[in-house]
Amino acid sequence: MANLQFQTNSPIEPEKLMSYITDFESYQKFFPHQIKSIKILDRQDNEITTEETIIFSTLIKSAFVQKSHHKLISDKELYTKIIDGPAKSSIINTVCAKNDQGSKITFDIDLKL
Repeated sequence: MANLQFQTNSPIEPEKLMSYITDFESYQKFFPHQIKSIKILDRQDNEITTEETIIFSTLIKSAFVQKSHHKLISDKELYTKIIDGPAKSSIINTVCAKNDQGSKITFDIDLKL
């Protein structure tokens, strides 16, 4: 449907930044108005399946549930596929690379709605 690409910089080193990105259970405290809950459904080696209850009060006006499969490719790269929900089959590649400021974070999203 749409391919979105964006990047930003962070003063945090890539490996540390990726550890924050993969701390799914903490998302609710960082995004309290968008994330109602996240449950870890399965965790095996470098792969995690989550169930997220998401609220976009400005767009949908109610909560929806989606399931995601996350695969840590390396300590600097995460591959996520939405496996159930309104964005089913969407893919998100997140890469943290070292730069002069700490890290450059790149998001490449193949969005399906």
